[in-house]
Amino acid sequence: VAHAADLIDIRDRLEGKLTPPATDQECLGFMRAAGFDLSVAAERLQATWAWRQEQDIEGKMMDAKLVAFERELRRVLLYDFLGVDKHGRPLLVERVGAWDAQAVILAAEPLERFVTLHAMACETLRRFPRPAGTKDVRGTVLVLDLQGFGLRLICRQLLQTLTALNEVDSAHYPDTLAHIFVVNAPVVVSVLINAVARFIDPTTLTKLSISSDVPQEMVDILGAACLPTELHGTRCNVFPYDLLAGPASFFN
Repeated sequence: VAHAADLIDIRDRLEGKLTPPATDQECLGFMRAAGFDLSVAAERLQATWAWRQEQDIEGKMMDAKLVAFERELRRVLLYDFLGVDKHGRPLLVERVGAWDAQAVILAAEPLERFVTLHAMACETLRRFPRPAGTKDVRGTVLVLDLQGFGLRLICRQLLQTLTALNEVDSAHYPDTLAHIFVVNAPVVVSVLINAVARFIDPTTLTKLSISSDVPQEMVDILGAACLPTELHGTRCNVFPYDLLAGPASFFN
């Protein structure tokens, strides 16, 4: 097993400090995010477990009212969990280009609740059931559809809100993405990404694919059976493209 010695070392450092204990994949994720500085990785794991307790993540995942709020948020942010790809990795699709910017800004108030609902979405991916024999038991796949993206989505309030969500992802759900496919991207998006590329973690860049259309490569990698027809898959009437279909439900 790769990094077996590091896993033994970090488990020794964390013995009795995490309840429940972190899985090997969670330890590896934090280790990679810390550049395999085991002291930093151990500190970050302890901080995340403390955050989970302080925020009562377990309780919130069972709170019927919050679960309903998160499902309604999917109708605003136009995202949903579409099961797993052909490799058994959870797949989330989000139609960012179709956002109503004002509706997103309103949904983000109060920001604390918005961040909580985002954390619940991250938890859903973290807990997603995977087929037996799945090789990548941690990685998830994100497809961002930018069809319709325009200047209305480039505003200070929206960027501040998304920054708050990114802080949660970076601090408490590091190294979870296996692939990020940005499809139907206008030229301006590629220009923006190229301009800030030197500020983005190189590992993240290797997982990022940007296309002006829906590339066949993505369909081949993920499998047509998990994708809606709008993304050149075989699934019909799937939310968030068919709004009448409604969001999926896996844990409630």
